[in-house]
Amino acid sequence: MKWLLLPLLFSMVLQTGFGQSRKLPIYQTQITTKKGLKVDGILTSLGDSTLHLLALPESQKAIPDNRAAALSYAVKDVYLLRISRKNAAGGGALLGGLAGLVLGAVVGYVAYSPCEPTGQGGFIDCLEIIDQTGSTAIGAGLGAVAGAGIGALASRSRRTVYLYGDQETYRQKRNTLEPYVSKQRLQSQTNR
Repeated sequence: MKWLLLPLLFSMVLQTGFGQSRKLPIYQTQITTKKGLKVDGILTSLGDSTLHLLALPESQKAIPDNRAAALSYAVKDVYLLRISRKNAAGGGALLGGLAGLVLGAVVGYVAYSPCEPTGQGGFIDCLEIIDQTGSTAIGAGLGAVAGAGIGALASRSRRTVYLYGDQETYRQKRNTLEPYVSKQRLQSQTNR
């Protein structure tokens, strides 16, 4: 039973981060232009009439004329923005898997009931395939898989902001976009 506490202790160590300061989240943004061009990157600043983006390497193939990785888009050309937290699903899957592992192990341990022969079954009256340890291991495995799936789905979120290429709509939604600007976050993480 003592080994059931090991995954719980491990998850607590992961949560504390060994005393390091916690990194600020980085948000990935996909800009879709009115012409249908989609570019993935990190929103670095919001101008009065432009959006500035640091393009991710995989989206640079879609950028015409081999422009540099730092891009600016006029608000009049931007149809919508899709914003998601970078690597959020992986972290949620890890925490969900650890929680599911512990919970599944406890349920498997408690749910086990030993076989008691009745004497009326003949040759196979009481055939025990797994013992309590096997029941606990199966519960832990199933719990980890279910927890990882639920954690990945629960932590993955995406926000869509429609600008329709309209300056007035952008002005109204600019404060909504401010928390997703990552310029200061990128600088603080690269200075460490």
